[in-house]
Amino acid sequence: MKRSMLVVLGLAVMAVPALADKKKPKPIKAQFLCGTYVGGAIKEPISGGKRAKLTDPIACALHVDDPNEPSHMATIRTVRYPAKAKKVLASGKTEDIDNTKDLELVMTPGVADAGGEVLFKPCEDFDIVAKVSDDLGVYFEKTIRVQQTCPKPKAIVAAITCSHEAQDGTLFRWPGNGVKIKPRLSPDHDLACQIGGKANLGNETLTASLAVKGKPAKTAQPQSLQGNSWAAALTLSAGYGDFDECETLTLVGSLADASGATRWTGSLKIVQDCPD
Repeated sequence: MKRSMLVVLGLAVMAVPALADKKKPKPIKAQFLCGTYVGGAIKEPISGGKRAKLTDPIACALHVDDPNEPSHMATIRTVRYPAKAKKVLASGKTEDIDNTKDLELVMTPGVADAGGEVLFKPCEDFDIVAKVSDDLGVYFEKTIRVQQTCPKPKAIVAAITCSHEAQDGTLFRWPGNGVKIKPRLSPDHDLACQIGGKANLGNETLTASLAVKGKPAKTAQPQSLQGNSWAAALTLSAGYGDFDECETLTLVGSLADASGATRWTGSLKIVQDCPD
């Protein structure tokens, strides 16, 4: 027993110098710059801090100064801070920088990249993080913290309304007689809905979205009606799997502006009475 313990201790002592000899990453000189990108050129540098609403794409470039520096992995990613929500970590772009010693990334506000991630949104705080690293550790890292100051958009008052024509031609409406009668929705007839309001939208470009909770959403652009009212027509069909016959439906709707910010959300409950 004693001999075997001495052998183990001896091996442990021999391993200490090996751990001590492990190389540590030596910091390298690199440049990381970002700016708004319009017409193929940098329009305005992005260096962090508070600034106005960002609606233009942002281009970033990470450059390693020494052309003889060995190959490392370079990454440009973002960390988003949505209001009243957990922060969102986006993977951005990672490449092995060898001969060129450069990594570039262009981000479009509110638009998903090739990996399906939105890297930043207008009127939302976010970090742009650059890193050069490998298995030994980090050689270079820089973070640009961006805080957007945007005026609060005018509130939009809207509502969801729907109608359905039964097989016998009876027309049901929600809100309206459909709430009280709770008719069975015919799979051969659509559920015609709209998201609308009475305020003048002016020149605002909005996108309306509507879906039965848990189902894919339908989208449409609101159209101006008489008397400054407006509505976006959205049709749901059982034949296309938008809703199920004889089930209670919870319709969820929203309005988003051109920057992707949600300006209104609402819901409508439709109960079906199917005695058979």
